[in-house]
Amino acid sequence: MTARPLCRSTRHSSTNLVFAFVVLVLCPQLAAQTAIRWDFTKGTLGWTSNRFVEEFASSLDGLTLRSTGDDPWIEGPSVDLPSSELTRVKIRMRSDADAGGELFFGRTFQAGHSIRFTVQSDGKWHDYSLVIREKVGPGTRFRLDPCTTAGDIVVASIEVESIEKISPPESVKPTRGVEGPEKAVAVKSGDIEIVHYQRNWGDFVIKVHGQEMAAGYQNEVIGILPDDEPQWLSLRNAQLDVRDERERGIICKADFKDAGGATWLMERQISAAQPGALSVEIRVTVDRDRDVISIPWLTIFPGLGTFGERKTQGLFAGLEYLSDEPSSSTADIETPEHVRRVPDPVKITFPLMAISHRGAYLGLIWEPSESAAAVFDSPDRIYGSGAHVMALSGPAVGELRFENDLCAHTPLRLRAHEMLRVKAYIIGGRGASVVDAVKHYVALKGLPPLPEFEGGFDAAVNLLAHGWLDSQIRQDGLFRHAVWGSSFGPTPAADAVMYIDWLANHSHDESLITRLLAAKQQALERIPQSDPFSSCIGHAHQPAAPLIFGRVREFVSHRENAARALLKGFDANGVQLYRPGQTDYSRTHFEKHANGYAGRDIVTILEGATFSADQGLIAEALALLDKQTGLYANTVPRGAQTWEVPLHTPDILASAHLVKAYTLGYLISGKTDYLEQARYWAWTGVPFIYLRQPTDGQVGAYATIAVLGATNWRAPVWLGQPVQWCGLVYASALHFLGQHDPQGPWLQIAKGITATGVQMSWPLTDKDRQGLLPDAFDLKAQIGAGPAINPGTVQAHLPELFDQGRVYDVERLPHRGWFIHAPCRISNINDDADAVSFTLAGWGDKSYSILITGLERPFERLTALAIPSQLPEQPAPKPVDWRFYDADKLTVVTLTGPARITIR
Repeated sequence: MTARPLCRSTRHSSTNLVFAFVVLVLCPQLAAQTAIRWDFTKGTLGWTSNRFVEEFASSLDGLTLRSTGDDPWIEGPSVDLPSSELTRVKIRMRSDADAGGELFFGRTFQAGHSIRFTVQSDGKWHDYSLVIREKVGPGTRFRLDPCTTAGDIVVASIEVESIEKISPPESVKPTRGVEGPEKAVAVKSGDIEIVHYQRNWGDFVIKVHGQEMAAGYQNEVIGILPDDEPQWLSLRNAQLDVRDERERGIICKADFKDAGGATWLMERQISAAQPGALSVEIRVTVDRDRDVISIPWLTIFPGLGTFGERKTQGLFAGLEYLSDEPSSSTADIETPEHVRRVPDPVKITFPLMAISHRGAYLGLIWEPSESAAAVFDSPDRIYGSGAHVMALSGPAVGELRFENDLCAHTPLRLRAHEMLRVKAYIIGGRGASVVDAVKHYVALKGLPPLPEFEGGFDAAVNLLAHGWLDSQIRQDGLFRHAVWGSSFGPTPAADAVMYIDWLANHSHDESLITRLLAAKQQALERIPQSDPFSSCIGHAHQPAAPLIFGRVREFVSHRENAARALLKGFDANGVQLYRPGQTDYSRTHFEKHANGYAGRDIVTILEGATFSADQGLIAEALALLDKQTGLYANTVPRGAQTWEVPLHTPDILASAHLVKAYTLGYLISGKTDYLEQARYWAWTGVPFIYLRQPTDGQVGAYATIAVLGATNWRAPVWLGQPVQWCGLVYASALHFLGQHDPQGPWLQIAKGITATGVQMSWPLTDKDRQGLLPDAFDLKAQIGAGPAINPGTVQAHLPELFDQGRVYDVERLPHRGWFIHAPCRISNINDDADAVSFTLAGWGDKSYSILITGLERPFERLTALAIPSQLPEQPAPKPVDWRFYDADKLTVVTLTGPARITIR
């Protein structure tokens, strides 16, 4: 557990999941036909339960059942349904169990033929509308798994409807525009330029630093629904007017009439925004009320007529992070959810799509609204362009439109003379990967403000303290990594003791402090002598416990030995080959290795080098890091969670490990090439972070998606479902990078991730899970679920969030080759020919140690000046206790409180 604590656990049955996400489509009335309805106030109606359900009976409220919490379900009789492409199942239910619901369907029940949904577990009635996007038909059965824990449930009714699907017309294959006799108009902004021809709507090309990167679509159609029959209006038949209005940019107008005589006006205004960005605003009006099922706001085909289906990388933030490979592939998800062409907007971490090729990138940014859905396919299989497609079309996915549909299932009423409007940016510039498009997005749109936790620092300290003391995480001085049945047993944990002691230093509640100190003492007694305070149950490891509780020399030896052992796992080319266990998670990857798979061990090796300061180990570690650059520079972060996720899957933990590794490389060597690599990998993690508020709920901004895929290729699917512990490991790496690259956005992002982790943590009112971090979080329902993770993962960088110092710090003196390790912030370092001085923030008012490695001989003299002094006159610096270990070339210095250290 301490080496690789796992939290996204699946249950024993592949068809029963810890927690999973579903689009709850709360639709207005559709053209639907009720196939069957079970009203359980009239009896059980052929439904039965399994052995994990008790007190199963019909009542005046409906079907009552009590779950024992192991694997409860109820299943219904076989029914003959129409063979329609869409079936909607409406469930009315109340529950006080957990949030994990799932509906299976088919002649038999099997993984992949189910819909997972979030149950409101407040004991009140709620309606759930689930859409099955597969053909069902005769002999269909349904099975409802209402929860995964113990509780009482009442199901009032289940209704099944068949829905008629609206299909768009067959699209016309796009072609690149050609300039006609009329002169084209153009707008340029920095490296990006759009050239608009005069023949058709969408007749334009986009250039980036002189290279043509994309073309528009000249055959867009508007879909309307008069008299329940779709009608498609081609903009190619519109009267077109394209003008260059200087300061306003390009104004393109298309006038046309529909079959009912209504006059339509589509307008598109394109102007220069910030350098490298073109502002695009599209407006539509009609002079009579119309029911609209499709509006083509903007369609762009990167590679049309130029580089075709090739690319260096592709990005759809929160859903796709691609090398030169297809989007919506089954390499990471094998269920129908692998299709991500037109997603639910809650799955989009921030509104950016991008394609990079030939040293340039092109991106599309948009303002999220109820009028626009994002469309991404690379290569384009929607229009058959032979290129890629990035588009905006209306209405948005949600109440009127299903995911991955190219038009709405229920029309949007556009009132006469009412204007619908969509705003977007087309961005472009030089860059070897989509990282440059991500940078461009942040420069253009900025970062969201830091989330606020009610009560601030004191409330956060109180919450986490009760997490350590009063949740089920602690048992007789031992601690679980997470609370989840019997999956995580209690174990000695040095990091837990360290965090408890830190909370005692920062709490203002005397009774709580007394309890914390008692828990600390009990936990210290449970740590065996053989453990050099290296045991840990948190994900974001902070190796400060030995510096507080002792055994520093043994800890250094332990970390050096671990580093040397891990070096043996890499071949002469620096490759760490993936070795499958029962499941071969490399079977969908194009290689048997990945940057994230190796990254964790690379970090451990480099950290070991900083603890030992052995020059041979440092040389081996840096040589291995250089080989990683040769293998993985400018690639996609992937493969860090192969205990359950495919090696191929893009992964924020991979970004985290590589940021930490290259920042350590920079710390050790001072080489700026390592710092530049650390910056690159830091940017690769940003697409996994919500840089916007995805729902109306409090929790959203800075929530982090763990992987762009699924456990075991099937379920749970993690798109749109934050797993904050993975983001907190990434945030820990960003804090370290931010110390060495303060001009970057790293500290703001890292603090935001921590703040959201505190927000997600279960409140004090949840007796068993208070102060613990949910393994997963449903953004729509604002509910956490899954294993309840110990508070250490959130607490690791709580001090930085509230400007309360650091739990751990390491600095290197480049002229001397020394490394200084401390359980607090190290600052104001001065290194001259005669002396070294630095300031330590201290560990409250308690005794602690600092570790200095890389010395060839003992100090001549070491003194400490207490900070701040409470005496009227400043006292003289005093000698302090320290010990030099000649064989290990290290010194351990013992101190109390904040101090200014001088070494001669």
